[in-house]
Amino acid sequence: MIRAAVGRAAAVAQLAAALMLLVLAIRFGVSAVTKSVESKNPELGPASSASAAPTPVVTKRPPPASVPTVERGKSLRLPMVISIGPDRSELYVNGVRLGHTPFVGEVTCKAGEKIRIELVPPRGTPKSYERLCVPGTVRVAD
Repeated sequence: MIRAAVGRAAAVAQLAAALMLLVLAIRFGVSAVTKSVESKNPELGPASSASAAPTPVVTKRPPPASVPTVERGKSLRLPMVISIGPDRSELYVNGVRLGHTPFVGEVTCKAGEKIRIELVPPRGTPKSYERLCVPGTVRVAD
C-alpha cells in the first residue's frame, strides 16, 4: 500500500516536472521567434492616406564609415569570420593553425600590421589572403 502511494507520488512528480519543462521550452521558443521577427521587420509608421502623392526617394552614398584611430603597434583582439573555400579546409593565421573552415573566432594582432590568412583545402592548392589589422571584424568571404 505504501509502495503504491510512493509510486503514484513519483509519477505525479515526473508529470509535474515534464509540464514545467514544456512551459519553459514554449516560453523560450516564443521569446526567440518574437525577437527574430522584431529584428527582421522594421516598425512601420502610421499608414498614409491614399490621396497623398508619393514622395521621391533620394538616396545618397552613405559617408565612409569612420574607423577608430588606434596607435600603430598597439595590440588588438579582433573577431574573425572565415567563410570561404571548401568546408573543413585547414586555417592558418600568421603561420599558426587555428582550426578548420568555416571559422568564427578571434585573432590578436598589432595595429597596422598585415594579417596573413592561409587556407589549405583537403584537395587542391592552398590559398592565402592578407588583411590589415584595424579595429573591426576581419572577414574573408566569397
